Amino acid sequence: MPRKMLPLASKAPALSPGLFAAAAMRKVQKDLVAMKVVELKEELGERSEAVSGNKAWLRRRLHAAIVSEYLETALRAPPESRMSKDLAF
Repeated sequence: MPRKMLPLASKAPALSPGLFAAAAMRKVQKDLVAMKVVELKEELGERSEAVSGNKAWLRRRLHAAIVSEYLETALRAPPESRMSKDLAF
């Protein structure tokens, strides 16, 4: 018997411009693409993330950590302030 899949919209907020600007949310001074491996590893270490892998994987991991932090913060905010940040739930 196949598992019943929930609509994706019920699990996560809709994409908004704020999600893509999340790098500015927590002390990332440079664009992720412009960061050197050492800088990426420093940022990941500050977030207690794994620091192994090539540059592309480090960038992906850091981006995921930044977006995850942003979403956790947005979900803790009162519902009325979520809407003001263009997050649709």
